Amino acid sequence: MAKKITSCNIQMYTMGTGDCFLLSFKGDGDQKPQFKLMIDCGVQSISGDNMRPYAMKIIEETEGEVDALLITHEHQDHVLGFQRCKKEFKEHLKVKELWLPWTENESDALVKEWKDEFGKKKKALAMATDLLNKHTKSDLFEQIYNVGPRGARSFNARKGISNSLMELSNLNTEPMGAAGDYIGGLKGMEVVKNDIERERLRFLETGTVLEDIEGLQNIRIYILGPPKMWKDVKTHHGKDGETYKHNKELEFVRAFSSLPFEEDDSESDPFEKVHITQYDSDAKTKYAKSKNKTYSRIKESYTKPENNYRRIDFDWLMSAANLSLRLTKGMNNLSAVLAIEFIDSGKVMLFPGDAEFGSWRSWHEIDWDEKGKDGQTHLTTDLLNRTVFYKVAHHLSHNGTARELGMDLMTNKDLVAMATLDYDVISPSWKNTMPNRALLKELLKKTSGRFIVLNPKGLHVDKANTTKLTDEIDKRLGNLSQAKQKEFKVDRNEFFVQYTVNGS
Repeated sequence: MAKKITSCNIQMYTMGTGDCFLLSFKGDGDQKPQFKLMIDCGVQSISGDNMRPYAMKIIEETEGEVDALLITHEHQDHVLGFQRCKKEFKEHLKVKELWLPWTENESDALVKEWKDEFGKKKKALAMATDLLNKHTKSDLFEQIYNVGPRGARSFNARKGISNSLMELSNLNTEPMGAAGDYIGGLKGMEVVKNDIERERLRFLETGTVLEDIEGLQNIRIYILGPPKMWKDVKTHHGKDGETYKHNKELEFVRAFSSLPFEEDDSESDPFEKVHITQYDSDAKTKYAKSKNKTYSRIKESYTKPENNYRRIDFDWLMSAANLSLRLTKGMNNLSAVLAIEFIDSGKVMLFPGDAEFGSWRSWHEIDWDEKGKDGQTHLTTDLLNRTVFYKVAHHLSHNGTARELGMDLMTNKDLVAMATLDYDVISPSWKNTMPNRALLKELLKKTSGRFIVLNPKGLHVDKANTTKLTDEIDKRLGNLSQAKQKEFKVDRNEFFVQYTVNGS
């Protein structure tokens, strides 16, 4: 007969910046887990050869079977492992239940409509990224931007934008095919849905509670996200005090975020028709289409080599960065969010994927059937009050953790936090926002140094990079009592970092 679950062994796999967790739930005296939950398997970018040993280690640790596999959301840093190691997972991993957020249930008409629209935007992003990447390698691109005393700076800045856009695009979309065709959704997610053996598919409905799951006696799982309202999905930042301030004050130009590749886009012309001339040898066609199906709208004199510096052929592509950011953040807020409660003790473990502010806000608007333990407090607030383990959302970014509606409510004196950040395997542009120093300092304070980072190498607490994160952690841990220091046991090996939550 299964025992009550009294502990959870958490393994955070260290393949790079991205989420991959294995949770093993045990009763008193258990050598083997009674329930194994795998959450995501991704990293922003890594080769199959480098990822394969991690996949095989997961298969070894699970003995080739997990009771549930949760995919929080469709970003490469959460699903790429399934693409890179498709053969290994397909042949050697059995999943009893696949858990997906309700936003993946395409039998729901609204979900299907949203996914179709989102797919069009992803297609536009992939096409724009592909075009810009090709153009930055052309002679014309350099002739337009590398002009004058500041030309080199202008040229290199635009190439930098192109590289950053490519990184963001790769997080959301598969690259264009060899023939220039759009490939579609992320392959890792398709492997999860179609290739890995499973017995059952469960869509997690926000505001519901998973109880009486076989093997999880004494465990209750609250589904906090994704949000049900579009206003929450598209909200990434809060007001002053609601979220943490960006490491740097950055401004993004508000530009087009609609499809630039429609068959008939005359309504979006920025000029009156009298000013539009064709850029084509066929004089009989007023609006000649180029190979990429966009209209050419430039004056004939504009094409003269001596006027290259006046051309804006590629400027519109730069604005695709705005679309990329919107898609990235929107998908983050569609993360499945789990609050896992040990019923007897009331202790809570929080796994929010990459949820950003809009998602955090929506948790407090859920109409639960019950209140907190005191009978008065909203249940979401109460769950945060009782959180003893927090998987930090979105790799320590400034808007991945709400302040007033999140961090300020995590008041348990035994709080431990774990973050998936690795400067050895990360996009260079992400280092501007990860880690957010204000959040980092708050986590160190709240946890009294019981803060576990996937790879702390290269991370500093201060802006001047004079105080290493590891030194600050050691300092704060040294202030704990001997008993507390002994309780906080972290094991590291070449594959994962391991910590056990005592749920008693």
